Amino acid sequence: MPVPTLPNAAARLGLPVLHGPHVFNFSGEYDELNAARVARMVADEAALAAAAAEWFDAPEATLELGAKAQRMAELGAGAFEAAKIQLAPLLTKAGFHAPT
Repeated sequence: MPVPTLPNAAARLGLPVLHGPHVFNFSGEYDELNAARVARMVADEAALAAAAAEWFDAPEATLELGAKAQRMAELGAGAFEAAKIQLAPLLTKAGFHAPT
């Protein structure tokens, strides 16, 4: 199973994602989720409260966003698994071993 990143952990649970501006460690994942409109950057506490209230006020739309986020996260997990299968023999040959 792939190691879940912060944005993908929420998305895999079927939740849309609200995040702050400092996401440099996961910028690729956030960029994809933001582009799909299943994640939103909030600048401060007031923006967080407003975005959360907007999602709570529209539960059907929020559930749809969450389902879309979940599908995206699952697609990403499949790509990770495929890469891991391809790389495992090369890494083992180079002396790297999976942690126990």
